[in-house]
Formats: sequence, C-alpha cells, structure tokens
Amino acid sequence: MQEGDLVLVVAHHFPFALARVSGPCNYIRPVAPEIGVWFRHFGAVEGVRYYADFKTNALVWEKQ
Repeated sequence: MQEGDLVLVVAHHFPFALARVSGPCNYIRPVAPEIGVWFRHFGAVEGVRYYADFKTNALVWEKQ
C-alpha cells in the first residue's frame, strides 16, 4: 500500500469501512499492547467512512 491508496476493511465477509492511507506502513515483530497495537502491520489512515453510516440495518446487508 502507498500513501493515497483507498483501503476497504472487511469484517466477517461484510464491508466495514473505507479509508485512505495517509502514512507509511509499519511492521513490528513482537506484538506491543502497551502502545495499543495487537497486530504486526499497521499505519495511519484518514477519511474513514463506515459502511453502517450508509446502510444502517445490518440484517439486510447480505441481501443487498
């Protein structure tokens, strides 16, 4: 991923959010819960839009 790329975040087969990459991708070998990071790859994003902001009834998401 590069700065400016759009990223679609999917959770359990459903679209969750769309965000734009706003900084470099980071990788840490050990998980670091003291800084709030519980995964190895992370980076800054901006302009986050949540799917639930547009489709408010999650029970019908699969049917759309």
